[in-house]
Amino acid sequence: MIYRQEQVEAHLSSGRAVFVCATQAEADGLISKGCVATVPNGEWPAIFQGRKIIAVGKPDFAGSIQIILSEMGADVVRLDPRIAAESDRAGILVEVQRLFNATREPAPSPVAPPLPDPQSVDPDTLSDWDFDDWWMNISDEARAALPSKDRKRHIARKKKLPWVIATPPAAAAPKRRGRPKQRPALEPDSEVIPASDAEQPSDAPIARAYGSLAARWAELGLSCASNGTPHANASNALYVLQRDPSLLGQVWFDTFLQRIQTNSAAPLEWNDGDDIRLMIYMQRDLAIHRMSVETVRSAVIHMAQNDRRNCLQETLRSIELWDNVPRLATFFHDAFGAKNNAYTQAVGLNFWKMLVARAMRPGCKVDNMVVLEGAQGLGKSQACFAIVGKDFFSEAHEQIDNKDFFIALQGKWLVEVTEMDAFSKAGITKVKQVVTCKVDRYRTPYGKHAEDHPRQSVFIGTTNKDDWNRDDTGARRFWPIRCTDINLDYIRQNRNQLFAEAIYRLKAGEDWHTMPNTETKAEQRERYTDDPWTAPTMEYLVGKNDVTTQEILDDAVKLPTNRQQRPDVSRIVAILRMAGWIKGAQQRRNGVVRNIWVRPVDKPES
Repeated sequence: MIYRQEQVEAHLSSGRAVFVCATQAEADGLISKGCVATVPNGEWPAIFQGRKIIAVGKPDFAGSIQIILSEMGADVVRLDPRIAAESDRAGILVEVQRLFNATREPAPSPVAPPLPDPQSVDPDTLSDWDFDDWWMNISDEARAALPSKDRKRHIARKKKLPWVIATPPAAAAPKRRGRPKQRPALEPDSEVIPASDAEQPSDAPIARAYGSLAARWAELGLSCASNGTPHANASNALYVLQRDPSLLGQVWFDTFLQRIQTNSAAPLEWNDGDDIRLMIYMQRDLAIHRMSVETVRSAVIHMAQNDRRNCLQETLRSIELWDNVPRLATFFHDAFGAKNNAYTQAVGLNFWKMLVARAMRPGCKVDNMVVLEGAQGLGKSQACFAIVGKDFFSEAHEQIDNKDFFIALQGKWLVEVTEMDAFSKAGITKVKQVVTCKVDRYRTPYGKHAEDHPRQSVFIGTTNKDDWNRDDTGARRFWPIRCTDINLDYIRQNRNQLFAEAIYRLKAGEDWHTMPNTETKAEQRERYTDDPWTAPTMEYLVGKNDVTTQEILDDAVKLPTNRQQRPDVSRIVAILRMAGWIKGAQQRRNGVVRNIWVRPVDKPES
């Protein structure tokens, strides 16, 4: 039977004794005899101060009780457990009265009892209870020297009475057996509580026991159990994050970096160590002792999702206004040594505007990628790094069709795709698909569900060659720039004004897609690696308005009919498409239905 603190206090105020028992069996035994109230081992309210307490139980328990309660100002005396077990109610009460009326000297500071010489004691002459006392009060060395029969006797007693331990009570705290049904979450405050406080009304036991902590729990709005201590749940953890002055504004979710951040002065990524430190803070400083790290982590995630920020957008908003000096159109000429013509000017304007557009409007349409061409060691990667800075730049090292590739895009603004010349035709096609994607869907490593992630990054390619294009459709997704001399200082000195100009132009309604049609196609066509059959095919097409692939294979390439295969037809189709020819309606020629390819009609430049 376990009594609440106010019930124990009622017994004390009425002059009845309070028994502190080692086990529930002993407590039940005394209660069944109608003697006194009991409290479980380990729960010692401050109302025991100045009171005389009767301790019942095993030898090590009685010594531990005396140490614990004496430090709290209680006068502890021990009732022989044999009397409690063998006597009736009248006998127990007579012994209790004698103990209460006995004059006792102040309890000395607890010290370990002297160790008796095992040679001077014959264990065979000791009763079981005295044997337990004797065994606990000799040293480990003395036990090791004893005959095996004494050790076997100790083991047998320990199995019968689990409280018999081999450690003196002054050297170790008492062991607890089983889980208590009710236990305060923290020790009482260290400040002295007068004995008269125990006689105050029982509606304020928590305030007396926990002092200012109870007021702090109320200030934070924590929900509490029936004993007045806070629940260790996610709701209380969230209240601490939301209302504790030392934690306000210290946890948020960065939508650009796609991770939880902390420390407003110098933002850092929230990690597992922060979860543990916050848990220890709640346990130690707020006395929510059962708070777990998983509960804390759940509260942190919820708190962060309700406070969403974007460090890239905040950076762009902090840039000073544009000084009205045009720089975007001549950027690739000034910084990369490219030609200054209509094509490079359009690429410069669109490149900077698409960077700002993807930052301020995540998931917006960006279908093209600049490809920097130049000799090895020219500094193409360093220039990309200088454009956005170290925090927002990354090189794509993962396979482009791998989920990890898309995860690596998070928190990066400009992503370099290196060695464009290393991609096969299928690889170039995959790059085009990735470039034009507006939303990436995947499950993050820490997440439970797949989510849509609007694209916030822009790709830029680098290569050492000028014939990297293997796309027979013309590679219209790529804007190649031939670099001759890279000026990193120019990029670093003018970067903020380049962004400021791009912001100004976007606000004015300019797009980031318009290109001069003829010049762009010419630049893209120059990077294509010609098929050996291209020259004879183009010569054969002069003066013709329609043609079949069979006619080109027979008359232009002059490939014997018995050697013609499907891949050969595909090569001719790719050449026709590169030349702009389009597939028309089928016609019957020489008794066979053929696919007809028609010369394109010239369109005005857009």
